[in-house]
This record gives sequence, structure tokens and C-alpha cells, in this order.
Amino acid sequence: MIAVYLLALVSTAMACYSCCPPSPLKVTLCAADSVSHVKVISRRNKNDKFSLSDIIYELEHVRVYKKPRSFSTLPSEVYTAAPENCGLHMDVGEEYLLAGDIYFFVWLKSIEDFRNYFSICNLVKNLSTIEVLMQFD
Repeated sequence: MIAVYLLALVSTAMACYSCCPPSPLKVTLCAADSVSHVKVISRRNKNDKFSLSDIIYELEHVRVYKKPRSFSTLPSEVYTAAPENCGLHMDVGEEYLLAGDIYFFVWLKSIEDFRNYFSICNLVKNLSTIEVLMQFD
């Protein structure tokens, strides 16, 4: 039984990484809609079992490097699935370089109603590791 559970866990992890193979740092940053140095203020669960955005992170944008032209600011909330469902994990109080795409939902009323949805396919790096990564990229 334990072997079946471990196989399922490894299969899920491999499925997450197979849909988004790693890219060089510069390629990822250039392709992203938004790139920002953020500090994680809080993390809360939506407790919605049928949602792809189980977790909401509240962020402080320390420095925005890139954003869509139509946006005056980037959202202070980021939505993600649980880590076991290919979502990301960030620690409250830590600072990260966050790069990804902004997804618009057509049923929302205005362009200001947008959401940043992130998964492990996006760049989420603790700032303490960025200098090391850039040396090898």
C-alpha cells in the first residue's frame, strides 16, 4: 500500500514538472507578463475543493520590474493551487522574485478585475538564490 502511495506521489510530481520544463532565467523573465520583487505578507486557504486557486498570498511589491502597459499596478494578491496540485509555496515574511502571466477572466466587469495565478511553471525564486542563479545563466 505504501509503495502505491509513493508511486502516485512521484507520478503527480513528475506530471507537474513535465508540463513546464525548466527554462533559462533570462528566457523566463523576458516571456513573463509581470516580474516583481515581492515580500509575502500573508497566506490563506480558500477551502474550496473544486478550485484551482486553493491558496491566496497577499504580497507587497518591493520593486516592479515589468508589468502590462494597461496596468497601473500589479495585484497585491496571487492565487495558486496547493503545492501537491502543482501550485507554488512561499513562506510568509520571505522575499521572492516572482515572474509569470496575468490571466484575465472574461466574465469580470472591468480590466481592473484581474488575477495573478501562479503555478510551479512560473518563476518563483527566493531572492537569496537569485545572484547565484544569474552567475550560471
